[in-house]
Amino acid sequence: MELRIFLGEFFGLVVFVVIHGGILASMMLTGKIKEGIAALAVFLGVSFGLFAALAGGSGAHINPAVTIALLVYGSVGVNLSNALIYIAGQMVGGFVGGFILWVIYRPQFKTSTTPFAPIAGNPNPKDLFQNVITSILGSFFLALLFIIAGKATLPNTSIFPVAAGVAVLAVTLAFSGTSYSMLNIARDLGPRLTATILGLGKPTWIQVLLLAVASIVGAVLAGLVVTFLSHFINLSEF
Repeated sequence: MELRIFLGEFFGLVVFVVIHGGILASMMLTGKIKEGIAALAVFLGVSFGLFAALAGGSGAHINPAVTIALLVYGSVGVNLSNALIYIAGQMVGGFVGGFILWVIYRPQFKTSTTPFAPIAGNPNPKDLFQNVITSILGSFFLALLFIIAGKATLPNTSIFPVAAGVAVLAVTLAFSGTSYSMLNIARDLGPRLTATILGLGKPTWIQVLLLAVASIVGAVLAGLVVTFLSHFINLSEF
């Protein structure tokens, strides 16, 4: 059971990073795709990542915020032990996905003046307070909508990745106007570690780790809200 969770989350993050980052790399490194495709990258990355995670045998969280929210809520099948396995799979999957992305676009990465851009972003130090706030709120809404999407589509599992993808897309678009929001710790930190090891650009870490903590706070709040809602709505099956 624990291995299935790890592998499911691992493959989910690999697919997410490769598809999302690949579309961004094509846009930023080759200039062949317009900026609006970035939103589609999020939707496709999340949706196919979830399909891969489901096929791998996990509960298809592919985001530490979702795992933490479900842990706080006390969801069936999510305890502290396997929550750590979920997150480990997500982080390792993010790292390997970032490496595969580098292999695919290696010539473009070598010649680009902004090779780190498709991997992740660097927050502006001047926007630190705002970034903390939006990371808390962004993570909160993402985890909340993700869980609700899962509950709404539970009778038909095949629809869940699409519904969850739309939920994540909605949150991404809603928070894209701010400087930097940590919406998925594994999607950011995993590939960021890859970029650091490969020497792609100048990825920052200190502020990003602070935003990761803010994202966890948002996830905990989402779990508490779902717990509260469960007193009025039947969420026990999820």
